[in-house]
Amino acid sequence: MFLYILVTLLLILLIIIIFLFRKYYLLLKVFSYSKIPSISIVIWEGEKLIFYTPNLPDFLKSHNIDFDDFKNVPKEKLQTFHEKYPFLEDFFKEIFKNYHSDSLFFDKEIFIDNNHYIFKFNRIIMNEKKYNIAYIINITQNITHHNQQLISPILNFPTSIFEDAINNENTAVIIKKLYNYLKSNNLVDSIAFGIKQGDGSVNIQYAFIDGEEIFNLKIPVENKSLTSYIIDFDKKIYIKDSQNFNLPKGYSYKSIGKKRTVSIYGAPLHYKKQVFGAILFEKSGIDMFSYKELYIFDIIANLIATNYKFKEYIEKLNIEKEINFKNSMLDPLTGAYNRNFFDHYLSKLLEEVKRFNSKNSLVFLDLDNFKQINDTYGHHFGDKLLKQFVIITKKTLRKMDVIVRHGGDEFLIILPKSSLKNSVNVVKRLQKNLSKLEPPIEFSYGLAEITPNKTPDELLKQVDNLMYSMKEKRKRS
Repeated sequence: MFLYILVTLLLILLIIIIFLFRKYYLLLKVFSYSKIPSISIVIWEGEKLIFYTPNLPDFLKSHNIDFDDFKNVPKEKLQTFHEKYPFLEDFFKEIFKNYHSDSLFFDKEIFIDNNHYIFKFNRIIMNEKKYNIAYIINITQNITHHNQQLISPILNFPTSIFEDAINNENTAVIIKKLYNYLKSNNLVDSIAFGIKQGDGSVNIQYAFIDGEEIFNLKIPVENKSLTSYIIDFDKKIYIKDSQNFNLPKGYSYKSIGKKRTVSIYGAPLHYKKQVFGAILFEKSGIDMFSYKELYIFDIIANLIATNYKFKEYIEKLNIEKEINFKNSMLDPLTGAYNRNFFDHYLSKLLEEVKRFNSKNSLVFLDLDNFKQINDTYGHHFGDKLLKQFVIITKKTLRKMDVIVRHGGDEFLIILPKSSLKNSVNVVKRLQKNLSKLEPPIEFSYGLAEITPNKTPDELLKQVDNLMYSMKEKRKRS
């Protein structure tokens, strides 16, 4: 009898061991696999490659695909890809067939060198520019039983976050959309997204916990949290029971909102092998996440990290474009607009005059005795005087008025929605303000109405002649 009971107990124990081994083997399998980048992202603006995840060149190289082929992809070049890379024939044929379409959305399952991938492609028009976004998702470890079930929750999500980045959407708004998406798929109850700051603190840019939204919550460096732990140690963590776990000394988990038992999965956010933040996924209850959900969270963490850095790239690009625009439109010495801007602006204003018959004026100014000032006080003083002239002119004019440096000591002023009578008063007010300087700045000017029957060159010649007539009269008097 005793032997029978012993054998029965051993069998039960063996079954439990096999069950636990199988469960945790799958978990370990996911965690070990997730160390390998699970997703690559490529973004083209038109035909030109503008952004890609750092793992892309290695991924392409591992499958004998030339990275340089994708830096610029005109149609004629794309046509050769299905021959050069026959294992990607279906993918490239679909793009080639719809090359000029404004929108395109499809995904292909592709088998390459014993690896199974989903290639997802989306084309969008944003700010009158065409963006092509490709995602390469490795599902090799999960293809046998879990392919569509595993990947379907994220197939429709990724594109929208890059649309938001292109539109310079606030990061908190993007994470909120992510939370709403995951919540609607019953994957999470709460979420938190934190970025490490230069002083070592963590800024929780967005969190949704217990029905409460949290924006820009600073966690000081001395109050190290679970998010800090994930960032500092570059470590994923799955907490099955929030009421029954311990962090290393110096770190603590502080529940926001009411005290409750939750399952928590936290993942560090990487870019170019550097950790810059972390994301937490929570669900009420004990051990609520399966290994499939952990895999999904890993992919989403990778997506969010890439999106965050892409957003930084877009912001930097926009700043550079703004600087380049200003440099191309502004006079570097005085900060007034230059002739490039003047020609563009005046052409647009003339179109408006034709449509609405509005009253607008153009003034040509030439500083009197500027050469003499330069000879007496030096060119450095002359430059300073030109800057002063523009500063005082801007203060005298309305915000809608435009001052342009035509060259040397010659300036143009466009006065939109201003009649000749009103414009004369503006010029007199400017003369009065400039006369208070030491030495005072005096100028000759020509003033004319901007009329639709004259070209920009004809208008410029008209005010130029009027200005020289005034200058000649002053010399004779």
